[in-house]
Amino acid sequence: MKKIVIAAIALLFTGLVAHAQVTPSHMKAAEDLFAVMHMDKVMAESLDNMLAMQIKANPSLAQFSDVMKEFLGKYMSWSSLKGDLAKVYTDAFSEQELRDLTTFYKTELGQKTAALTPVLMTKGAAIGQQRVQEHISELQQLIMAKMGSEKKSK
Repeated sequence: MKKIVIAAIALLFTGLVAHAQVTPSHMKAAEDLFAVMHMDKVMAESLDNMLAMQIKANPSLAQFSDVMKEFLGKYMSWSSLKGDLAKVYTDAFSEQELRDLTTFYKTELGQKTAALTPVLMTKGAAIGQQRVQEHISELQQLIMAKMGSEKKSK
């Protein structure tokens, strides 16, 4: 009986490991999608936009823009994230779904979507940042109230 339980656990573990592996064709489907989406350009533009927003929100950071750009390029660039993002996409989408997305992004609308994504993300982030700034005093009050209640409970 003990051998059967050990064998069952071994089979279960083997099945989990096999399920977690991505086939080369699945990975290639993700890479093909990235190519047609121009992810290298999208990421570079998104990083530039993100940095510009940070500097606009905090102008004192402008003097460090070159250092920040170098740092972001090192850790947030397409070349540094490509493998990790491929894993994210292969976990989220089947190989066929990735192929279907690639087919979409080859269309005129797909190319427009890829080109506008960084701009839309930047505009969305700016709206969010503006909304927070408009209500920052409320957040500060909530934080102060929480700090006050924690001091009383000690």
